[in-house]
Amino acid sequence: MGSGGMSVDATGKGAPQAAVGAERVPTAPVRAWQDALIAARMEVQAVDKAGQAPMSAGGYDYVTRDDIVGYAAPLLARHGLALIPAETHWEQATDVSINRTNVWLLIGHGHERRWKDTLPVRIHRDPVKESAAADSYIEKYRYLRVLGIPRSDIELDPDAYESHRGADQ
Repeated sequence: MGSGGMSVDATGKGAPQAAVGAERVPTAPVRAWQDALIAARMEVQAVDKAGQAPMSAGGYDYVTRDDIVGYAAPLLARHGLALIPAETHWEQATDVSINRTNVWLLIGHGHERRWKDTLPVRIHRDPVKESAAADSYIEKYRYLRVLGIPRSDIELDPDAYESHRGADQ
């Protein structure tokens, strides 16, 4: 440990270190990332419900995945942030279901945060279509959670959520 609470690497450059028992202080990139996310969240407003479920499913209005991404991605970008899919995995859970896992990165200002979302998907007819619907559902709700868009304003998208609900049409 160098003087002034700095650890020094082989290049002689130091990185701030918190003293034992002291509050951990975020690095400049982490703090900039946090500040950008806070600023983006301060601008969040409800997203209009432009989608409508079929009458056979109740005919309710909901916010579509495209509307959420179309609203949230530019909002994040204005603050130097981007939410991107990093990995997608699936595993057979049972004879009629898979677990779909997407890993997301929120990047910007020299820092990133990684989230992992797993969704059980019941396979009825078309595994490719049902898996894509699960991806859409996961993407929509990852944006909602990252930005803190109120869930009370959101209805489930029946197209994207169909395979998760397990309803057979």
